[in-house]
Amino acid sequence: MTILPLIFVSLAELSGTYTIPSGAYMENPAEFPAPEIEWDQGSDGIISLKYDLPYEVVGVEADPIKLQSVSAQQPLRFRGATAEGVCRNQEGLISCAISYKKNQEGLFPIDTAAGLAYAEGLNMDAVEIQTLIKAQETLMHEAVGILNFRLP
Repeated sequence: MTILPLIFVSLAELSGTYTIPSGAYMENPAEFPAPEIEWDQGSDGIISLKYDLPYEVVGVEADPIKLQSVSAQQPLRFRGATAEGVCRNQEGLISCAISYKKNQEGLFPIDTAAGLAYAEGLNMDAVEIQTLIKAQETLMHEAVGILNFRLP
């Protein structure tokens, strides 16, 4: 087991990408900008990760996903009220596989209409809109995603 060196990054606002992997509803992965990412490592070693899902998928009013580290060794393990994640730090490049909690119907609840409304303002073509709809279905039903970003 590798113990991570303490990398103190106090409430850094970062940018990155969010990928919805291929699955039953989508043949190829779909990558979107991750609109807001915050990484805060306290002096106690606990890391807080907060991020917004892509606005094209859930709209701008969706609650952020909030996770806290429960391990200090690679891979970092995170837990939160709506999700769990496993993250790897390779020279400041963070890659997190996130799995979301589903509701009783077996869905990760997201506001697809709000995502589509946001996407309308981006002048997406018909193919891009179809890919977005498939990405929303995949996230709802399979409830997994990959968040990638670089620490400063």
